[in-house]
Amino acid sequence: MPSLALLAWPITAYWGPILSFNILTIFGPIFAAFAAFILCHELTNKFFPSLIGGWLFGFSSYETGQLRGHLPLDFTVCIPLLVWLAALRYEGKISGRVFIAISTITLTCQFGTSNEIFATATLFGFIALGFSYQLLAVDRSSLIRVAIELACSYGLCLLIVAPYLYFMVKEWSSVPGLIQPRNIYVADILNFVVPTRFNALGGSWTASISKTFTGNDAENGAYLGLPLLAIIGAFAVASWRGQWGRLLLLMFVVLVVCSFGPYLHFTGRSLWLMPWWLGEKLPLLRQALPVRFSLYISLITSIMVALWLASLRDKRLKIGYILALLAVLSIAPNIRGERAYWFTDLRELHIPGFFSDRNYNQVLEAGDNVLVLPYGYLGHSTLWQATSDMYFRMAGGYVTAYTPASFARWPVVQMFYAGRPGSGFKDDMIAFCRAKGVRTVILAEGAEKDWDAVLAKMGWDRLNLGGVIIYRVSKI
Repeated sequence: MPSLALLAWPITAYWGPILSFNILTIFGPIFAAFAAFILCHELTNKFFPSLIGGWLFGFSSYETGQLRGHLPLDFTVCIPLLVWLAALRYEGKISGRVFIAISTITLTCQFGTSNEIFATATLFGFIALGFSYQLLAVDRSSLIRVAIELACSYGLCLLIVAPYLYFMVKEWSSVPGLIQPRNIYVADILNFVVPTRFNALGGSWTASISKTFTGNDAENGAYLGLPLLAIIGAFAVASWRGQWGRLLLLMFVVLVVCSFGPYLHFTGRSLWLMPWWLGEKLPLLRQALPVRFSLYISLITSIMVALWLASLRDKRLKIGYILALLAVLSIAPNIRGERAYWFTDLRELHIPGFFSDRNYNQVLEAGDNVLVLPYGYLGHSTLWQATSDMYFRMAGGYVTAYTPASFARWPVVQMFYAGRPGSGFKDDMIAFCRAKGVRTVILAEGAEKDWDAVLAKMGWDRLNLGGVIIYRVSKI
């Protein structure tokens, strides 16, 4: 997520990556809520309906779940900003050059935050433009102008991220056909009315149902609640005949149906085939998790709520605000959950003195390639590398949901993940270190008990320093 890394660079430089992560995690929903507020205010020109709309998006069940630790997925400010920019351009409030320039920056930032959201936003944005063209027969010229200029923004964005795309294409063959199971991370139909334990209303009374949902609670963010569904129903009755109302309702239906994934699920059971079965055939998009389309459902919902509240008068307005308040309360997050759910607890992370006290300067040259055990996602080697200001390189780390083929093909890497050496360890370890240019092996976080004895037989120099064991690789 280079966009967020660049945004938080001053904080990271002075106070480290943990504080940066926590600050970005906290402000992600706040920025998203503010951007949705600006969008809703542009559409309604009313403060309180827009305030509620912004809150419902920024603190939706989707955001609540992604706060579990998926920073690139909870930092969603760019999505409402793009819709707001398109609305401004459609109404002629900004020039084409300004629209293209700011949209290019916003798209680039989104690509650098989460290319999954970038891809799915592109798909559903294209569908929304298609629906708009069919429904807005009166002013198609403005819509075509926005579409052309947005295409220019995409072209400039792709030009900026061309180096990233080059390496993505280069390593394409190493990407698994499906990174995640195709029928697991999907929205269960009951999840729209039954909250998980991450919502304040979730508890023992809902656990018997929510535990049947596939995936996990952090991803099961489709919950809207009965008050919000009631507002959507009222908006449908009042606005179906209007062009914009029909557009929002059609997009809501499309998004909900796609979030079901390739098969409709009821209490975790697959029932029948759904349209996203075809969506899985699309390149790139087949890797997207359908349940994460809840992001766009929450944005469409927040706009509908704001427009509905803005249209009410007299007694209906009071009833509307009461219902909206109930909707806000129904999606409130569960702040009584475990501490680590809300932020990375410094007390739960141990950074060996070798890294925190800069002892690595004594044994490593800048840019040295090292092997750290525990390996990959089993430990915190990536955090330790960031703590050192990226002083050294690593033949490992945890930066993706899968192990690149150039590493996964090595039997010794599978031994690292298994946590114990196997047959042929010595020869394969030497070959791996030679191929990857590894000159130092570092054991930390309890890896000593599994690897110290076997590495001692390699004949490499051994050193205890800063709470870690270091082996200087030689004879390769």
